[in-house]
Amino acid sequence: MASKRDLDRFIDAYIEAMLFSTNDESDESGGEPLDKNYGPGDIAPETMGLIEEDCADFVERFGPLIEDDDPEGEAKWGKWELAGHDFWLDREGHGAGFWDGDWPKHGDELSDAAKSYGTFDLTVGDPDADGERLIYGPPPDWYREHHPRGGVSEAHRPILRPRPATRSVRRDRFTDAYIEAALWSTIDDDDEPLDKNYGPGDIAPETMELIIEDCNDFQQRYSELLADSGIDDARAGHDFWLSRGGHGSGFFDEDTIDEEFQDPLQDAARSYGEFDLYVGDPDADGERLIYGPPPDWYREHHPRGGVSEAHRPILRPRPATRSVRQAPPRPRYAGEDARKVVTNLNRATPARRRR
Repeated sequence: MASKRDLDRFIDAYIEAMLFSTNDESDESGGEPLDKNYGPGDIAPETMGLIEEDCADFVERFGPLIEDDDPEGEAKWGKWELAGHDFWLDREGHGAGFWDGDWPKHGDELSDAAKSYGTFDLTVGDPDADGERLIYGPPPDWYREHHPRGGVSEAHRPILRPRPATRSVRRDRFTDAYIEAALWSTIDDDDEPLDKNYGPGDIAPETMELIIEDCNDFQQRYSELLADSGIDDARAGHDFWLSRGGHGSGFFDEDTIDEEFQDPLQDAARSYGEFDLYVGDPDADGERLIYGPPPDWYREHHPRGGVSEAHRPILRPRPATRSVRQAPPRPRYAGEDARKVVTNLNRATPARRRR
């Protein structure tokens, strides 16, 4: 039976595939892929609820087929990540998915199962009062009533994972890349990179809040410097983690920006100090979470003198844990190779802009 961690990985990969294979319909040519300007934190809560319900339902119904198979690329990307990725592509009718040969035992069965869920249309909403846009799916009540499967069971309707409560603590592309760099550049007690066995869904809520606070604070404090440098948001998030942790790569050797911006951004990131991560003890289900510093201590003793009140969500208790060590840096921007690349998409589902 799939664990909560397996489900979290499945959902994260499903969302990643959804964002990179869907266009925002911002111009007549179809616009840009959603993942260029949006991240998981830009998905409306009601839409995220439907996504989690569908993924939980699919894993419960067809998880045994996934567990019994040996997909190509499992060692590199992970079985549940590949399954979540292919679930989205198959249900949308893309030119890749469970059926394309990577699932030797049950590829056709899983493909047929995914297609039975029907398509899931996305819409980029109008700007809110702050000029921000959210991504929406179908109306929840209509979707649950008219879904091809006849609706989602009540058991799949709770909040399955913590979500940002406000726009001020949302995860954007900068933050997602920061988290990705944190997971692949940090090793556990078995000398394995954290991203081999953990994903963003395994980060404790209170630690995720600190991460989002720091990323938001850095982007606000140095918004002009970042804008003048022209650095991509994802590259900046990636470099922020590496630079603050003293890795062998970061803003100081960022080859996509002019040299005049490298050292100022490096110094800015270093002023935030290191952010130690460790893996917690198993809970009642045998699952472990990743923790950072104690929130109260961190906010009081942070090198920047604390985080503003606007960046302080509700705190939660933190269990005793084991420490992990920093790994040597990997090749730059591992995210470019961190997902199964689809090279033969028949189409990219356009996201219709709400009126």
